Amino acid sequence: MARAKVKPFTKTEGTFYFNVKTRDMNITIHRETLESAKSAFMGYVRQGKACEWLGKWNGKKFVPVDASLVKS
Repeated sequence: MARAKVKPFTKTEGTFYFNVKTRDMNITIHRETLESAKSAFMGYVRQGKACEWLGKWNGKKFVPVDASLVKS
């Protein structure tokens, strides 16, 4: 079975990102506000998903925002 092509996307400056790890791929999710990013991240953690908090994208790298989210 052929694998789907990975679509490249551009990261938006000032947006919050986190990864949800599945068996064979990582899904990168972004939210505009910190509150909505925390809510979505904690929802995946409560479901038992392996998540990695990336932080806020500043245009060149991820800036850590809230250390309490990294503990999952």
